[in-house]
Amino acid sequence: MLDFRYGRGAYGVVAALILSGSLVLGGCLPEGDGGDDNNGDVDAGTGDTGGGEDGGQDVADEEEIEVLGEYNLTFNAGEPGGPEDVTEEFWGIYELIEYDNEANWAVTRNPDELDFGPGTYNLNVWTEQGADGAFHYCTVDFGLATAEAAVTSEKTADDTALDTTGCGGFSWNKLTPR
Repeated sequence: MLDFRYGRGAYGVVAALILSGSLVLGGCLPEGDGGDDNNGDVDAGTGDTGGGEDGGQDVADEEEIEVLGEYNLTFNAGEPGGPEDVTEEFWGIYELIEYDNEANWAVTRNPDELDFGPGTYNLNVWTEQGADGAFHYCTVDFGLATAEAAVTSEKTADDTALDTTGCGGFSWNKLTPR
């Protein structure tokens, strides 16, 4: 299980985000048992690939995000959400600020004109890509004042419940190559 730390002791906080024109929900999960203790848990902000201020890869650095590509979004375990691309500078409509390919997390920034959380930062975590290039991701924290707050967020996601409640009580989003 990937245990992306967040909201220790926080339960039931749910907020709506609009991702690429699709309503996607995220929130808090119960407290886990702590950091990486060789049981599959991973802390979102502890991987060190260098470059970023918090151990991640700044987008200006040479290594590109491993999930770069053109995708179709599926959410709620099967509902189509339309196209969503990950480029060198954007994840969907969100500016890509920093990422860590080893720990599978990315910090994004909301557009200033977005109705919900304009100009704030989010933390996405993702699974490894399958043989077909598809992967799942969860926005585990959102609406944060700084990129540093996103990287150091302690909110979690459960990749053993991708199609049910693993992303703040909801299913993870799935991106399938177009």
